Amino acid sequence: MEENGKISQTLPLSGFENICSPEMFCFMNGLICSVDEDDDLNEVNVRIFNPITQDTLLLPRGSPSLIVPSVGIAFDPKSNEFKAFRFFSEPSEDEDVKYKCEVYTSSSTAWRRISEDVERPDHNPFHPFPPYYASVAGSLYWFVWSEDDPGTPLRILSVDMNDNFTEIELPTLLHQWSFLIEFEGCLSVVLMDYPDSYTASQHEDPRPYLEIYKFKNHKWSLRAKAEMELMDIHSFNSVAARDNEIFLIIRLADDSCCYLIFDMAENSFRTLALSDSFDGYSPVAFPFAESLLKCEHHIFFIN
Repeated sequence: MEENGKISQTLPLSGFENICSPEMFCFMNGLICSVDEDDDLNEVNVRIFNPITQDTLLLPRGSPSLIVPSVGIAFDPKSNEFKAFRFFSEPSEDEDVKYKCEVYTSSSTAWRRISEDVERPDHNPFHPFPPYYASVAGSLYWFVWSEDDPGTPLRILSVDMNDNFTEIELPTLLHQWSFLIEFEGCLSVVLMDYPDSYTASQHEDPRPYLEIYKFKNHKWSLRAKAEMELMDIHSFNSVAARDNEIFLIIRLADDSCCYLIFDMAENSFRTLALSDSFDGYSPVAFPFAESLLKCEHHIFFIN
């Protein structure tokens, strides 16, 4: 899709004809990760593929799990290798479910366990379509959600290519309309909120606003803030970044979708006329760059 919303090309997904609603995550190098659940086996099928070359790699099954595992993929641009992190649960005498983590790299042939007790990435219960993690410069980041207040992030966890886990404080108080993305090469939080009572008193119907926080040099900073048009929002299908723009797919209360691009330079929004193209579907979006990288068991290389 071009900047003006025009669909420039449709790419076939070879090998996905019999897969229902897989989750898609995209690397900045043009490779895409697909995860589809096998509920009967409490398992997931993980594929790395290149839609340009139609090259596909199906990862082997991991350790048995009591609950359908979560999977996150990090890509190291320096080594041109990926690492898949799989979070699963084993039978335990404890009543609480504890998750373990194992990894699979593009240079390996089997999963390797790295952690015995970790809080796994999981979907926001109010927004099931956006990715539940962000992959930035070889590290994976995800929210830890509140059990008492579903959809509310408590903190951010990360794991890097060296299997090191780190906890990161939130940039501000967050709630269910909070999303992690890669923006300008850094981890970022996109937050949609309504103004406080002081600001709201200036409007009969207070308008929502968008905030973008950027994590750089181990510190958070407010990158942008802009008022949005008043709309009856139900949930978010996508929050994706490219260059200095944020693309939002918002599902409204009447089940229609609104397609917005926030321009960071202009600090303004524009609406794309895409409703007719995706009517009746649940579209998602991610940045994509064409590539000839191959998916192999040893290392990605360029033709």
